Amino acid sequence: MENASTSLVFTTATIRIISYFLHRSQLYDTKAVEVFLKIIEKHQKMLKFIKELSKLMAIYVFIDFIIYSGFLCALLFYISINSELSGSLFRSNWYVQSMKLRKMFLMFSQTNTPPLQIKAYGLVMTLEVFRNILRASYSYFTLLKQLNG
Repeated sequence: MENASTSLVFTTATIRIISYFLHRSQLYDTKAVEVFLKIIEKHQKMLKFIKELSKLMAIYVFIDFIIYSGFLCALLFYISINSELSGSLFRSNWYVQSMKLRKMFLMFSQTNTPPLQIKAYGLVMTLEVFRNILRASYSYFTLLKQLNG
């Protein structure tokens, strides 16, 4: 993974150098043409590397995305169902039932306290937090896009 990240950093730096060269150069003399031909060659190699890396990683990234998205969605779904169950229990007429049933209801309600939570390094994952993480991720993406372009 270190090689891949180093290569990506190098690729990004090289692309910025190419952009700078294209923006600043006049390409009038022979030396500039030679340098530009080398840059084109490097750029072609980088494109090939990025395409190969993308092909190599595509299935893993896709599988990761599907598994973790599904896992997180299932957990959030079960937590929301559990909250609904607690609410239904509270709204029921359990208090007018027999003593045995009231004790069972109370025992059941105790198992739901505290409510189920997904925690990630101290952060309690709720639907709202999940939505905020997705928004922040997209915001960071657009920020990087604007800084690069």
